[in-house]
Amino acid sequence: MKTICVPKTQLAQTRLNFDECEQEDLMELHLNKNTFDLIWHIGFFKTINKLTNSLIDDFEDESITNKTELLKVLNSNLFNKNLYDSSLYPAIDGIKDLFNKAVDFGTGVYFYF
Repeated sequence: MKTICVPKTQLAQTRLNFDECEQEDLMELHLNKNTFDLIWHIGFFKTINKLTNSLIDDFEDESITNKTELLKVLNSNLFNKNLYDSSLYPAIDGIKDLFNKAVDFGTGVYFYF
């Protein structure tokens, strides 16, 4: 199971950075192996890496906390549903929602793969 999460507050973000989160601190999206593999193989995370100069991969944790970078992803066509099979819509929508929430909360998106 792969997890993408967004701290709901700055304090929650600090707790996350010190692995001291409380249950209500995070919005989380869990991707099962099949969904993750499908999204991975279509280059979804590779596109985020290019847009934000990040290194989201299957071996390390990564985060995007810069508002400009978060908005770059949101303003790209990455979330255009015409690019994906309909079976991926719930996951793609969930990831988009997390990026929007990170901007709203002034925090970031954290990838635990």
